Amino acid sequence: MSHVVTIRDIVKRFGDFNAVDHINLTVQNGEFFTLLGPSGCGKTTLLRMIAGFNEIDNGQILFDEKQINDLPAHKRNIGMVFQNYAVFPHMTVWENVAYGLKARNIKGDELNARVNEGLQAMKIEGLKDRQPSQLSGGQQQRVALARSIVIRPDLLLMDEPLSNLDAKLRLEMRSVIRKLQKSLSTTTIYVTHDQEEALAISDRIAVINAGKIEQIDTPDNLYNRPANRFVAGFIGTSNFISASAKKGAICILDSYVLEADLKSGYTGDIVICVRPEQIQLTAPDDSQLTGSISTATFLGSHYEYEVILPNSQMILINQYNEQKKLRTYDAGDQVGILFSADHMNVYNSDGTEGLL
Repeated sequence: MSHVVTIRDIVKRFGDFNAVDHINLTVQNGEFFTLLGPSGCGKTTLLRMIAGFNEIDNGQILFDEKQINDLPAHKRNIGMVFQNYAVFPHMTVWENVAYGLKARNIKGDELNARVNEGLQAMKIEGLKDRQPSQLSGGQQQRVALARSIVIRPDLLLMDEPLSNLDAKLRLEMRSVIRKLQKSLSTTTIYVTHDQEEALAISDRIAVINAGKIEQIDTPDNLYNRPANRFVAGFIGTSNFISASAKKGAICILDSYVLEADLKSGYTGDIVICVRPEQIQLTAPDDSQLTGSISTATFLGSHYEYEVILPNSQMILINQYNEQKKLRTYDAGDQVGILFSADHMNVYNSDGTEGLL
């Protein structure tokens, strides 16, 4: 069994500070849902409220339309995976995985079968007699995952579970977690500040900033159609270019005009957001936006160029050399810069509203 989790107008205060500020969201049955945001944005506080570790100052948390605000944490049938593994150092791997089952008074053949099932799912059956001190970080996290799934939780919560692992292990373990969640079809809420990790494993993502939700969407939509400048800057790499909007057109640096119909016929100052890979470099032309190559860096799959615009702003451009036929440029070269309205996002001058 798995839950639909509904958060209604949730607030958590610490003194006069709202760490979670009137958040509303719904996590669907079997969904892998990620809370993403910078340190201190409130994502872990929200997760702990769902788990029952933090009291709720306002609002409701519902599992399948049943309010659980006052339900003790140990009665919520939640599997929890922490950043620091929380593996008991005085127990073997087998004993660690069995711990939650024994607390539920599961014994005998069923206990053995479910522990072995968890060990096999995480591919650590050969480690069952080892102490945590004999395990790597990745192995300890597999133990923590096995312990959380053998209780067959209705909801799986993960709080930055990969942040203590090195880069290679993080890649390995995020694949393990994604495959495990899909095989179990357990509703999962995952907390991270790593936007690449969130994009790789999530069905949907809530981007949180200063206790509020900025956008909830699929990874693809978050990357390609961020709702505001904060999301565009937090998810991936973006260039932000000041421009102005007139009826049916956008003018950049008084020299480059793009046709574009903005919401409600908006006119005035705007900010254009365009990703480095969505810009093309060409020979300079008076009809184009132009710039000067400041730095050219070869990164194997692509060249990364820092380009200085006439207003002294630097933008980043990635040119992928898939067929080894792209022209390359050196520092000091003058270049034309091309991108289309289809491959950019436009915001009002303070970046709070998308206009396309």
